[in-house]
Order: sequence, then C-alpha cells, then structure tokens
Amino acid sequence: MQQVKKLLIILGVFICSITWAQNLVPNYSFEEIDTCPTGVTPFSNAVNWFSPSPATPDVYNSCVTIINGFDVPDNFFGFQHANEGIGYSGLVLYFPNDREYIGTKLLDSLKINTYYCLSFFVSLSHSYRLSCSSIGAFFSPDSIYANTTNVLPYFPQIENPDTDFINDTAVWKPITGYFKAQGGEKYMYIGNFRNDANTVTQNFTPGAKSYVYIDNVQLYECDSLIGVEENKIEQIKIYPNPAQDFVSIDIPKNYSHAQLSIYNLTGQLVATKPIQSNQNIPVTELGNGMYIFVVQTGDKIWRERVVVRD
Repeated sequence: MQQVKKLLIILGVFICSITWAQNLVPNYSFEEIDTCPTGVTPFSNAVNWFSPSPATPDVYNSCVTIINGFDVPDNFFGFQHANEGIGYSGLVLYFPNDREYIGTKLLDSLKINTYYCLSFFVSLSHSYRLSCSSIGAFFSPDSIYANTTNVLPYFPQIENPDTDFINDTAVWKPITGYFKAQGGEKYMYIGNFRNDANTVTQNFTPGAKSYVYIDNVQLYECDSLIGVEENKIEQIKIYPNPAQDFVSIDIPKNYSHAQLSIYNLTGQLVATKPIQSNQNIPVTELGNGMYIFVVQTGDKIWRERVVVRD
C-alpha cells in the first residue's frame, strides 16, 4: 500500500510538471524572416538564427516567386514541402573540409542537472544526395564563432546514431535525443561535428556532397519524462522503433492490468488505454515526432522514447 501511494505521488508530480513544458527554440520552423530569401540573402535573415562560421547555410520560404530559387517546395537543391509551416533551413552536412552549421540563442538558459529532449526533422536534397548519418546538436553557455568553413571542434551532447542514415529525399526523418544539462547553456548549434575521417557516409564517391534540409526544431525540458525510475518493470519490449503504423508491446505474463499512457514532448497526454501482453498499438494518428510511452502496472512503471514517422 505504501509503495502504491508513493507511486501515485510520483505520477502526480510527473503529470503536473510536464504540462508546463515550453519549446525553448525561437522561430523553430524558420517561418519568421526579415526579407524574402534570394540568391544573396544571408541566413541571418531567418529571425533568431545565425551561422557560427563564414559558411553560408540557407533559408527557404514559400514567399519566393523565383522558380528554382529558395522557394518552398521547389528550390535550387530539390523539391520538398515544409515539415511545419511554410519555411525550413538547409546546410552542407558533409563536403571534404567543408561544413555548414546553424545556431540560435535559446529562449531560456538550461538548468543544471536537468534533462532536455531535442527533436528536429531532416531531409536529403535531390542535388547533393550523399547519404550521411553524422549530424548532432551542441549546446554552449556562450555564443561561438570560428573563422573557418571546416569542422567546428566541439563535442555535441546529442548525435544521430552512425547506422541511421539520412537518405530519403521525400520523407522528413526525425532526429531525436536527450541529455542532462550542465547548467547555463544558452546557445544551440546543429550540424556535423565530425572530421572527414570520422564522418559516416553511405555509398561514398570522391568529391560527393551531402546537403540536407532542416525543419521543426524543438527542445523541451523533460526531466520528469526521463527521471521516473522507481519500481521499474523488467523485460518489457516495444517494437518497431521507429514505428510507422503500429507498435507491439510485450509485457511479462506475471504483470496484469497494465495501463499505457502516451505523451508528446510538450508533456500533453495524447492517448491512454489498458493493454495486455503482445498487443499492437496503432500510431498512425499520432503524427511524426517523438513520444514518451509510459506503462504502469500495479506499483511498477516503465517508459520509453518512441519515434513515429510516415
């Protein structure tokens, strides 16, 4: 009884705290621009974003009327609809001794020893189609600028897995992760932080370039989502992950009366239902993105990040 009461208190704090989650990324989908992008428009015209080097990342918007310019969806480097709204950014992920990065000042400094969840979407361009998996995000307490177009010498707190290649020119791919802040981080930078020798590519040919579009960048405090550890259910499995149509959840037979709750990264409860072992859960109505699946049975709890994509 005491364990159940303790768990209810934990869940109460969990649900209340995530309700107030705020996206800390300003202009997260590159909708706000100073002027309509042209061939000489600096990336800084994307409000609240900048390049931390002399390299020239790009911003795209449907306000453009020039065919094959910086339009959405039809532009210099290919054809892609926005993942969110009417705009997105683009950068060189890999070219020999050449990188592009995008940076922004967060809406608030990160808190010490607090977990943060990051998600953004990428899509490979049609013109420069080298498949690469090396992309990450670096968080810094200070604004940085390096007078080079080569790799920036920083270690990202979040990095895409080596085997998860960005190779689709039609479907937006979610990049997700979480980390514990040191405290005081105010700036975020996205790009490839690996040198040429350590950059992971697929079907590489000499001189090839990887250029990707980026959209819908979201950073949330998720300490409550990550931190629930007490009375954890053993040997629970969820698959596939990433998921497209459904996920299967396997729960040990000795656990009964299990309840599934699904939260998005803002902390909103989007679905809840009783579940049994070896049950398929449809996810087609959730939409692309990362979700937190929380399973409770008796006085035990389990949670897992699940990526849903088309």
